[in-house]
Amino acid sequence: MKKIKFLLTIAIVGLTLIACKKEKAEVPTLKTHNISDIEQTVAKGSGEILSVGSSAVLSAGVCWDTNENPTINNFKTTDKVSGNLFISELTNLKPNTKYYVRAYAINGEGVGYGQQVSFRTLAVVKADIKLFSPESVTSGTIEKISAEIVSDGGSPITECGFVWGKDKEPSIEADTIRKSTLEGNKFSAKIEGMMPDSTYFIRAYAVSEAGVSYSTLFHKVTMKSVANEITITKMDSITDVSAFFLVAAKSADSFYPITERGVHWSLQTDSIVSDNHVTAVEIKDVFEVHIKGLKPNTKYFVMPYAKNKYGIKYGKETTFVTLKESGK
Repeated sequence: MKKIKFLLTIAIVGLTLIACKKEKAEVPTLKTHNISDIEQTVAKGSGEILSVGSSAVLSAGVCWDTNENPTINNFKTTDKVSGNLFISELTNLKPNTKYYVRAYAINGEGVGYGQQVSFRTLAVVKADIKLFSPESVTSGTIEKISAEIVSDGGSPITECGFVWGKDKEPSIEADTIRKSTLEGNKFSAKIEGMMPDSTYFIRAYAVSEAGVSYSTLFHKVTMKSVANEITITKMDSITDVSAFFLVAAKSADSFYPITERGVHWSLQTDSIVSDNHVTAVEIKDVFEVHIKGLKPNTKYFVMPYAKNKYGIKYGKETTFVTLKESGK
């Protein structure tokens, strides 16, 4: 009887110890998948929960750093778990940089990590730019020209615009630029200050961490003339000290019409550089000019001109001789 009581006591104590024994604490176990869709500043990661451990998973994702064995104290994502899988978006990465990644999951006992994998982000490249045809070319302006950033090459665009010059490959170091503002991935500008009757080459540019990039396409633009033709149609009433001219000069630019018409004259053939000129009073396609204060019996060279906001155009040079002084 005593033996039976002893055995019962031992059994009760054993059962009590088993009941009181705590379950062993376990964190989740995971598998880190290889990184995919790697670009300059983003990549895609994923992980798999192999075991939730001794309690339910509270959160999961991946963590990463430029040093090995990253933890949730470094960069991390918190992702939705579907079944036992989750997908992560790694963002704000640096180009051409090696990163280490581990999947993680947290339960009531702590943090579990998967094995470490590594990857390198892509290096930045120069932007790819598409240039569109200019709109409304005048004698001194391109009213609008546009371009589009097809790809930024993996780094933000810090400056963009257009550059033009007389060479086929104008550059921002040597030629004229017009900065613009990027709106989405497009930018445009009005370009002023070009010379009438001149040919320019224009292309778009963008500046990023990778340097200056230019549009592969460039446009050859010939600016409109100030006037179609400028001709002296009549020389009349030539005296010993004056002469009368009738000049035709029709504007060739509807955006920027002729604002001044007249003639230059000189005792030498290069009358363009002469300070002697007279301006027509009325702005007409055919205008009258009366030159006074000339010397008798003298040969003069005369050349008509027309101006607008952006430049000047000269007509064909011609000559006339004043009469001998009256009474001699």
